[in-house]
Amino acid sequence: MPRTESVVDELFAEAQAQRSIGEHRKAVVKPRRRHTYALSSLIYCGSCNRRMSGAWNHGQAHYRCGFKTEYAGATGKHAKWVYLREADITGRLDESLLRHFDPENMEATIAALTDAQGPDDAVLARQEAARRTMADCDKRLAKYRRALEEGVEPKVVATWTQEVEALRLTAERDLREATPGAVLTEAEVRALVTAVHSGLIGLRGASAEQRAAIYGAMGLRLTYHVDRAKVVVEARPDACTQVCVGGGT
Repeated sequence: MPRTESVVDELFAEAQAQRSIGEHRKAVVKPRRRHTYALSSLIYCGSCNRRMSGAWNHGQAHYRCGFKTEYAGATGKHAKWVYLREADITGRLDESLLRHFDPENMEATIAALTDAQGPDDAVLARQEAARRTMADCDKRLAKYRRALEEGVEPKVVATWTQEVEALRLTAERDLREATPGAVLTEAEVRALVTAVHSGLIGLRGASAEQRAAIYGAMGLRLTYHVDRAKVVVEARPDACTQVCVGGGT
């Protein structure tokens, strides 16, 4: 019996020693791998006009929009999740930009931009959609205020309100961005196109970081219409930050 007690004491002492070592051992935290999205913050969902968020799946960059269940049901136009793979966009986007701003096509691009400075149907549609969204949000906010007065849990109402206010802010931004700026002369458009052409040098073979910088300078906005499997691209380059071509490229 004394031998048994001795063995137990030894095991207990060893366990305590191991525990002590574990408590003082420095935790090793592996750094999270950061992924670069070439089109980060530039892609919008055509169903709800909200910016799509980046997601890394199967070693590739994707963009997704997860509309809240109650809103998806209310609109009847939005899938629960909308996904778009970056690789399906960048190749054709690069070729399109390089083609439009190639010296051989520069005159045609200048003429097209000069003639198309008024708001087109797509821009007018964006303006109308933004106004409808803002009006709908105002109705919902009024409804939530009445619910609060009727005794609905304040935390629940606060959650509803936060979601709708975020949606309204997005619509306000869309309306501002869709409002045409001043009309440029042909000489100003030519200077703009020349500046854009210089900025596109090196786009072929560029890394994700380089593409992100170029796309950002181009002022790109991409709208993904999942129902039509189509991406609409607009551009407002840095060169025309103060005086923009209405409706983009």
